[in-house]
Amino acid sequence: LGGTLAAMAWPLFVHCYFKLVMYQPTATQSGDNQSLAAAFLERWGGDFRATQGAEMRSISCITQPGDLEHSDYAKLVCESRFLVNLSRISFELVNSFLASNSLLLLVAILNDHMSVALPLQDRDPHPHMQASCTDDVSQDPAVHHTLARLVTLPHTDAIQVARLQCGQPGTEEQLDAVCWGVLPFPIASSEAAKAVIPPPDGDKMAVDTASSSASSAAIRPVADRHEASVIGNSAPSMTSPLPDMNSSYNRELLEDLMLHTNVDMARPDPALVAEAVDPTVLFATFVNCSNSMLSLEMTKDATKVAAGFSDNAVRIWRLDDHASGGLGVDDGREVIELKCSSKPIYAVSWSPDNNRYLLSASADAQVRLWDVAEKRALVTYRGHSGPVWDVSFSPVGHYFVSASADRTARLWATDYVQPLRVFCGHYSDVTACTFHPNCNYVVTGSDDKSSRLWDVQSGRCLRVFSGHTDTVSALAICPSGRYLATASEDHDIRIYDISSGAEVGLLEGHEGAVHTLEYSAAGDVLASGGADGSVRIWDVAGSFNCANSRAETHASIIPTHTFSTKHTPVSHVRWTDRNLLVAGGAFDAGR
Repeated sequence: LGGTLAAMAWPLFVHCYFKLVMYQPTATQSGDNQSLAAAFLERWGGDFRATQGAEMRSISCITQPGDLEHSDYAKLVCESRFLVNLSRISFELVNSFLASNSLLLLVAILNDHMSVALPLQDRDPHPHMQASCTDDVSQDPAVHHTLARLVTLPHTDAIQVARLQCGQPGTEEQLDAVCWGVLPFPIASSEAAKAVIPPPDGDKMAVDTASSSASSAAIRPVADRHEASVIGNSAPSMTSPLPDMNSSYNRELLEDLMLHTNVDMARPDPALVAEAVDPTVLFATFVNCSNSMLSLEMTKDATKVAAGFSDNAVRIWRLDDHASGGLGVDDGREVIELKCSSKPIYAVSWSPDNNRYLLSASADAQVRLWDVAEKRALVTYRGHSGPVWDVSFSPVGHYFVSASADRTARLWATDYVQPLRVFCGHYSDVTACTFHPNCNYVVTGSDDKSSRLWDVQSGRCLRVFSGHTDTVSALAICPSGRYLATASEDHDIRIYDISSGAEVGLLEGHEGAVHTLEYSAAGDVLASGGADGSVRIWDVAGSFNCANSRAETHASIIPTHTFSTKHTPVSHVRWTDRNLLVAGGAFDAGR
């Protein structure tokens, strides 16, 4: 073990050995030449002789239950508790590992004999890097034992003591509160946009703790400013990042967006093409590009599709009957090509307001904002130190998040060339990212097989979602904001309750890696697509209702419909407001 997690090894070793001495059979009873306690000591004791020499000599003399009563060190250990200092991320990782493997005995030992000390929320070990964790300790084995010490009284002057719980990642009382509710549209006033993420100071990559706290403290709940009801668990404070309202241009732009006055969005009650659980599917197949098309995304109104290619270009097609002049191009070409990067394009993301702007992420560690009508790059965002695997606009535009091979995700504003937040904590490439519908949180997925929920204002990791056995490849949050769906290369889809962090559903059926996910507009149906060349429809609301009727807390869900292609892996699925499901992929004759 390395880092702060090594501090837990010694307390676990000592108490496991003492329990073997007390309860396990002797060599005669077990038919072995050596007792289980002695075998345990011989197998693992060598790891601690260099750092815990005196203590090892004391416990080596304890071989019978009666020895525990006469050993001063044993009595001290049994009557006191070990205090272990862990960061919040380390604590969540340990908790998730124990829960997923049902290690009940270790959970009992940790809860009975160990106190886990978490830093207070307002104590930031790196005030200029909001998202840094506190795992940066010496890797010298000689200092690991100092991280765990015996205490007889609660240590509360600078810590919070947490307990581990097996079976679920934790209760809402143990975890930081997450306001997953979303604001209903329309919002009657642009005053809701006064909450702004402060930009970095100078060359700093994130905001100082003091300024961030001050900004958060100045924000009042939305219900205090308008009589707008909130859908969800509670009324969240309007901490989502929105443009500066001192600018009349920003004020008018945001008001138009919030009131849905855009032509593409002004459909208050569209006629549904079909029920989401029994959808109509439009599939777009791209030919002669199976080895070169790396990313694909369609607009919400299903009129345009953008794809990133290995030849460093972004290409855009129309899916409706209009000529490409509808994008502001009058040359009559069927394909619009945007080319500026020197490396392959791994991800694209359309702006949610008017489909005029497009983000692209590439292997040169850069993100670009394109004006599709003018066919030119407006801004290049630099900050990552590795290829950018994914990029995603926020639901209100203006802000976006990127995920990179440098193990970080970063929050950006379109009018600022440096990142506003750096989300650090994943232990491998960050492969997927998306915004929560209320814009207060960002969710990321990683090669480390976990997903994380981050607070936009503070940059802190609030939840760690574990369970997958391979890379997390896609993310989707239901429109209500309560549930997170994650897809993986392990062929499975898992659904989590964002508030509690608990896994509530497992979707099995795909026969290959799952590449894409999206909830329907009502949030009751989930669509997925993957390497097995199929689009699958999942009635998650109906399955949860059945599970609740049987008093079950976890649902195993099978697809209600499967739409298969012959030779085309599915790269992207998109629901329209009318429950038309649009999907696409590159034809692969060798599949």
